[in-house]
Amino acid sequence: MPLILFIAAAIHLAQSQPDTTGLEHYVFVKRGEEGGRLYVLVQLEDLEDTLKPIFDAILDEPWLPVNQRYLKLHRSDYEGFYPEESSTRKSRIRKGWLAHEGVEVETSEGRIWVHKQDYELAQRAGEIAAAAYADEAQPTAAPPEPTQEGDAAPLGFWAEWGMHIAIVTAALALSAVVIWATLVRGPWRPLKP
Repeated sequence: MPLILFIAAAIHLAQSQPDTTGLEHYVFVKRGEEGGRLYVLVQLEDLEDTLKPIFDAILDEPWLPVNQRYLKLHRSDYEGFYPEESSTRKSRIRKGWLAHEGVEVETSEGRIWVHKQDYELAQRAGEIAAAAYADEAQPTAAPPEPTQEGDAAPLGFWAEWGMHIAIVTAALALSAVVIWATLVRGPWRPLKP
């Protein structure tokens, strides 16, 4: 089981997305004869600030490692930009994952894309872990039958209240000793230097 968790965590960290809160999907059209398109996530404020010639962006290609996705865009390198539609983006991301040997898998968080090699490694790790823990998974004795609340035998008076009575009795005895030692024991004598 720890092996499966380790591999799942490694895959999650390798595939984890950078923080994209506040970022918008945009398409930048490059200048020049080749004039390709660049799909990025950018802050809307960066696009509106025309005095800022360079700004940060995240390449919208989730199949790449996170450290390869950060970019500095020069506004002068592009002739224009426009927001990307959600349906167009989904189609482009699907084609990109398929071109980079990605597979879509069902998780507790929904369907996600992962690299085929990572998925196969996770499957293999699950098989190895299942084989390794197969002996431990078989119980040696039958588990006890579940009991209902009403089936429990009632506790006796001393089993239920004995500890409470012992604590109260000890507290009263200690109080009596303190009172006797400080107030009743005899006349007070002044301390002599």
